[in-house]
Amino acid sequence: MKEKTKISKQKLLIIISTIILITLAITALATAFLISYNGYSPAKPMILDDGKQIYITCQSNENYQSYRFKFSSEGKDILIDSKTNMISSSFAVEKGVKLGVDYEVSSCYVADREGNNSEYSKPIKWQCSQYLASPVIKFDLEQKLLIWDEIRNADFYKVFINGNDEFINVETSQLDLTTIEGGERVFSVVACSKKNYYKESAVSNEVNIKLVHTLVGFSSINFDLNSKIVVARCTEKYDNVDILLDSTHYIVKKFDIKEEAGFFEYRIDLKLIYSNQKIIGIMPVSKDEYNVADRDTIKYVTVEFPETPEN
Repeated sequence: MKEKTKISKQKLLIIISTIILITLAITALATAFLISYNGYSPAKPMILDDGKQIYITCQSNENYQSYRFKFSSEGKDILIDSKTNMISSSFAVEKGVKLGVDYEVSSCYVADREGNNSEYSKPIKWQCSQYLASPVIKFDLEQKLLIWDEIRNADFYKVFINGNDEFINVETSQLDLTTIEGGERVFSVVACSKKNYYKESAVSNEVNIKLVHTLVGFSSINFDLNSKIVVARCTEKYDNVDILLDSTHYIVKKFDIKEEAGFFEYRIDLKLIYSNQKIIGIMPVSKDEYNVADRDTIKYVTVEFPETPEN
């Protein structure tokens, strides 16, 4: 009886040892499975913007071979694999992501075997957009033009003068500088689009110019002999004008001026200086070394005197 009890204890020990070994084996298999299948997923992707390019990035993980970005919209997925944890919006567009479309963007880690990839992260919402290319500008001295190559997908351009406060919108890839007030000027250009998924380009290079502006001459002049009033028209507004009476020049600072249909109309009373001169002329007065009047632009009118009856 004692012998049977002893054998039973040995069997019990064997059974317990076997259970322990089986448990260890199961634990090892489970561990191996968990290692081969990683349920860990990266944090939500982030959208970065450096003012020149837009980037989609996710949390890095050196234990995986590469990264996969998923762009989901209206039940369709676009998958983009990358060796790095960051791609640009321009690259995404090349791979089929559409500008202006709203996407849910998520990412996962890619292992050597497809079945060993991580789970996808939680998605973020993003409307696909990208920056326009930045213009490169230069000055055409002969034609007095600020010029640059046309930027793809740009609808118009902002031409900045001496900083970011003053700018002119133009729809062509050039600006006629003969219309710009003279002086030491710094020009730069930004490409723009009317579509919200194209962002304004980064600011172009700067061009420094000592710009000499020839003041625009008057387009017409009339003189009323009875009232001694000159009426002249010009597209620019001046504080002083040069009145020529025959061969004598007078700088006139006091006159009436009004703007109408893109022109400035000057009414100048000459009662104090007119004394039956035959020729009357008008031209702008130079402001400084950069804004100069050209005597070739002087506008003349010949005074018609009434005929005197013969005795």
